[in-house]
Amino acid sequence: MNVKKTYIIIFFIALLFTLTLSLVYTLKTMPEINFKNKCPIANSNQLQLCEENPDFVSYGEISKHLINAVLVAEDISFFQHNGFDFYEIKESFFTNLRRLKLARGGSTITQQMVKNVYLTKDKTFRRKIHEAILTLSVEDNFSKEKILEFYFNAIEFGPNIYGINNAIMYYFNKAPNEINVLEAAFIAYLLPNPKLYSQSFLKEELSDFAQQRLMDIIEKLYFYKKISESQKNTAIRLMPMFPWKSISDNDQMLLTVLF
Repeated sequence: MNVKKTYIIIFFIALLFTLTLSLVYTLKTMPEINFKNKCPIANSNQLQLCEENPDFVSYGEISKHLINAVLVAEDISFFQHNGFDFYEIKESFFTNLRRLKLARGGSTITQQMVKNVYLTKDKTFRRKIHEAILTLSVEDNFSKEKILEFYFNAIEFGPNIYGINNAIMYYFNKAPNEINVLEAAFIAYLLPNPKLYSQSFLKEELSDFAQQRLMDIIEKLYFYKKISESQKNTAIRLMPMFPWKSISDNDQMLLTVLF
């Protein structure tokens, strides 16, 4: 065996040893999760995810429009996958490769819930492994409805605005089961970057990007048969009147179509 082959073998043995040690350490540092705990506390904001928290909202108290808007915007195959959407992972990989930056994420709602409820915000390889393992565990231990319930009550919707009850009250002064299609689309629009995208609310004006994104969410809701054609057309007509506080009497009648 020549010297070059010897060095190659030594390199791969060292690499395998390093990867093995890294995997063992990663598994040993997995957070201990009690999935039977009926009142977990979200690591991201220390909120109780149960009725003991007065701001907690059960799945049945969340508007169907809001659930559908978030699903079409964030994870349309949520009720079909086991925690991972491999099509989205593939598309994200090639999109980011083409643009040479993280232009598209591939995380499912389950993964986002796991990150917010059970893990820290550290962007490390170890945390990603923990996230993957816990995602499978969460899917095994909770119903899809429970995962959504935890998700809506744990995530951020704007600067220091956590949980869907606080978000809907802040943006629309309503309860989570009272919002219409347009309001639901706006909440879904916020999610990829709530601190930045919430600026539209503060300015009381939708940017071109915000209008395009809301239009996309509304079109997807119609495409997936979550809203009627009448609701789609009405939402598109009223969208420029954001933040929908001072709508004329004539257009007030149109708002009823959106519920």
